[in-house]
Amino acid sequence: MAGFVAGIQILKGGSGSGGVTGVCKKARKAVFLRAEEENRRGVEPDLGDVIPFAKKNESRPENAERVKELMEMLDSPEARIRLRAVVATKDLSNEESEPILCKVFDDGEKELNNLYFATLALGYKPNARSFDLLMTLLDSEVEQEIRANALAALGYLNDPRAVPTLIRAVYEETHWTAKCAAVVSLGILKDPAAYDAVLHALSMDSKGLDDMKISAVGALGEIGDEKCLEHITAFAESDNFILRQILAESLANFTAPKALATLRILKQDPHPNVSKAAGYSLDHITKAQA
Repeated sequence: MAGFVAGIQILKGGSGSGGVTGVCKKARKAVFLRAEEENRRGVEPDLGDVIPFAKKNESRPENAERVKELMEMLDSPEARIRLRAVVATKDLSNEESEPILCKVFDDGEKELNNLYFATLALGYKPNARSFDLLMTLLDSEVEQEIRANALAALGYLNDPRAVPTLIRAVYEETHWTAKCAAVVSLGILKDPAAYDAVLHALSMDSKGLDDMKISAVGALGEIGDEKCLEHITAFAESDNFILRQILAESLANFTAPKALATLRILKQDPHPNVSKAAGYSLDHITKAQA
């Protein structure tokens, strides 16, 4: 679903300078600019348009020397040089990135920034060891930022084996950013078994912020169980336009009268992002029923 890209980007917030909301804004802008510039409504932008690490790159013979150079940089005693090697994987293919990312963990990297990027990159640049490396991280006592990124990366892997771990994280993780990451990943995986956990997250208090609600509304839309409509449609009256927009995007997955009625209300929303999202969702439903 096109609009859920905006919800997914909440994962990038963490404790970074842009924050969760800032990245959501950037993701939403990508959705609407892409749709309007190409005259294609409801087009999902490539994640690489929003997050450089997610850009899909082809393997190139000329990159072999670059990979070797980056592997050598990981042996540097200076953390900033090792970080440059990790960040450079954004320009490589999944296959070319594999030895670099795996070496970060095999070498026992301790620098928080390096682990932060490398952990998320295991999801954006998946390889045969990504799942096991992420599970090992979650079994250790790593910082909350790393735990959140590991849970986020499990979603990007789209591996159903992650569902039990993600459900457990919703209930047991101690920090709300990790819980948010788990909720969004469950939405990406779309497993009906996650419904109760995501519904539980909808009622969680996240320090007065709406980030958990945004994550849960988006995830419930992706899971697609119509029972959620009685819980999420009330957010059409939220003061937070981001939450109203995510609701409008999520309702594209439902054809029940309650969903359609809510979308018609949201199409009249004073905020352009919300009204556009509702219009796209109504168009999507109409085309799907044609």
